[in-house]
Amino acid sequence: AQNYCFLKPLVMNNRKKVPSAYFICDSFLYLDLLLKKRLFKPTPPSTRSDMAGKEAVRAKNLMGALRYLWRSSPHGSHDARL
Repeated sequence: AQNYCFLKPLVMNNRKKVPSAYFICDSFLYLDLLLKKRLFKPTPPSTRSDMAGKEAVRAKNLMGALRYLWRSSPHGSHDARL
């Protein structure tokens, strides 16, 4: 539920495939820039890029799991868009 606000735009814009972690990472870094660097608050050994990369991998895995659940469901298994 916490990741819904980040996952919905990614899923809506990439309906046919799961985007790469690099694309998601760049999107998160741009979102951080739009939010005046308030999205990621790194501790001294890590950087904003490191945090965005970790979140991008997590988002990619969540999108893959969401896609798998939809495609294996009785309603979504025959949907040509997925």
